[in-house]
Amino acid sequence: MTNHVESITILYHHKQNHVKYNGKVVKLRLIYTEHARDQMIERRISEEEVEACWNDHLTDYPDKKGNPNYIGDVKGRRIKVVVSKADNRIIITVAD
Repeated sequence: MTNHVESITILYHHKQNHVKYNGKVVKLRLIYTEHARDQMIERRISEEEVEACWNDHLTDYPDKKGNPNYIGDVKGRRIKVVVSKADNRIIITVAD
């Protein structure tokens, strides 16, 4: 029995949400909590706006629980995206 290990190169940090998998660059998906989805609907913030803030935020700081808060200017609108300290692809909440 042989073990097959596939090549995965991580190109991932807060501004580069891609991995190199078997020679191909694959975009990682953001994961939204139910609360984040509810806030997006209530505040009329799209996934594209959240992703734009996540990818290219102006500043970031930890909240009381240590979760990073990303603040961005998306199409002239200030957006805050709170992500999990364990995995910053997990969107906890969104505000404007």
